[in-house]
Amino acid sequence: DLARVYDADSAIALFRPKFLGRSTEAVCLMLLDSRGRLLYNDFIAEGAVSAVPIYIRPLLQLCLRYDAQHVLLAHNHPSGVAVPSSSDEAATRQVAEALRTIGVRLVDHIVVADRDFVSMADSGDLLG
Repeated sequence: DLARVYDADSAIALFRPKFLGRSTEAVCLMLLDSRGRLLYNDFIAEGAVSAVPIYIRPLLQLCLRYDAQHVLLAHNHPSGVAVPSSSDEAATRQVAEALRTIGVRLVDHIVVADRDFVSMADSGDLLG
């Protein structure tokens, strides 16, 4: 039976273990089917202490391969502060626009820092 993701809390339960002990930023991608069932949950990018690139093309290829309907992104802030930066917000908009071209919806982008996290969807920062 596939795990289901309903909201930021159920997403963070699946995302958080992936970031434990990480000292550099990394981006994790979660793909869901139309009923919120988990199809994929893994890292798609690794970066430096304070930055990580998100490459659009491989992200879209994964969405198509898994026939995903919904996408959630998460990345960590090793600094311990979970507040999304302006570059986080710009990257989120870029990803949402690219996903829209293949009929996939970006549901959330979660910033994880130690025991804290910020859901951009819950914060109203997600324009999808």
